[in-house]
Amino acid sequence: MNLRLAVLALITLLGSTSAFADALCELTGFKITIDFEGGAAAACEQAGMQAVRLTIKPENTPINNSPWYAFKVEAEGLDRVDVKLEYQDGTHRYTPKLSSDGVHWMEYPLNRLIVDDDKSSAAFSVPIEAGVTWVAAQPLLGIQAYKQWWDDLIDRAGIEYSVVGESLEGRDLPRLLALEEQHELLIVLGRQHPPETTGAIAMMAFVDRLFAEDELSKQFLARVGVVVYPFINRDGVQRGHWRHNLGGKDLNRDWGPFEQPEPKHVSQDIARLVTTKSLKPGYMLDFHSTWYDVFYTQKDSDYTVRSAMTRAWLVAFERSMRNIEPDFELNRKSAHNPDSPTSKSYFFETYGIPATTYEIGDDAPISRIQEYARRSAVSFMQAWLNEDPWYE
Repeated sequence: MNLRLAVLALITLLGSTSAFADALCELTGFKITIDFEGGAAAACEQAGMQAVRLTIKPENTPINNSPWYAFKVEAEGLDRVDVKLEYQDGTHRYTPKLSSDGVHWMEYPLNRLIVDDDKSSAAFSVPIEAGVTWVAAQPLLGIQAYKQWWDDLIDRAGIEYSVVGESLEGRDLPRLLALEEQHELLIVLGRQHPPETTGAIAMMAFVDRLFAEDELSKQFLARVGVVVYPFINRDGVQRGHWRHNLGGKDLNRDWGPFEQPEPKHVSQDIARLVTTKSLKPGYMLDFHSTWYDVFYTQKDSDYTVRSAMTRAWLVAFERSMRNIEPDFELNRKSAHNPDSPTSKSYFFETYGIPATTYEIGDDAPISRIQEYARRSAVSFMQAWLNEDPWYE
């Protein structure tokens, strides 16, 4: 029995690793549903005529404190439903986002959010508009949003779409490739962790800027091929996981062991590209979200390839951001652990190239994320073009 079938058999025997795949809470006067991509809440209990307590717990433990939740409140004849989130194996982190259609979102006012001192719970009132309101830890960003994004890239820039393999639950793992006669390769990874939607938005904006069709982009793409794996943890996003894939593993701790199919498929695909196309990988970017904006890199003294590029990129980017935010200070943390099974360590150790984990703050506004990413892409392309090819 292969790995995927073995895991699915275990899920059938023990129940899903996600405790809330199809839960539905029918209450007096209203109901809570999570039957959509990303829907997540472990249990619910009526706490009053128009109040509910929701239990929020992870897919398995131990786990990073990224307590995802997403649900719909459906009601008739009520103008609001009072919700209390009670966390297990985690504490409150994400300010609720509300939507009347699951597409357009507004952040819940912080001055009306009641969070316990130990952050074990958070309470707020959900206004009911047109009978239904969506609530989520972060704006939902699922497969349809990705498809709209890459369909535009395919139409506008001629990027090739393909599938490099399947997730544990059989979902396609997409790849976007822009490669003709170039010898150098930029590798871009996205969405290894389901809740990290601000990082996903940055990845989209960054890649969009690479293909902006201006003179800088044309010069860059004439020299550099680009491969993007934008949606690596498909199952975790579908099931509303905090961190892990369906196998209960952090995919950004599986670059080397390759016990899970998702990073294994991606790494094998890159190896095939490098071998069959005689490519020289030049840089790896892995987009994530955390509490604040930060770039995790190696130290400049660690590099033997493109040794000046990371510093040149980030110095120029900081200067660019100060044109719109005079007090902007770039946050860079530099270190390398060769034994760490992260993508950052794997690509540096395997290909000897700079590898950066590109993190965006949880609460960053979308417009600011996009501007931040576009400016960083400009500085990145300029820094790459200013370095001579190391393989000639």
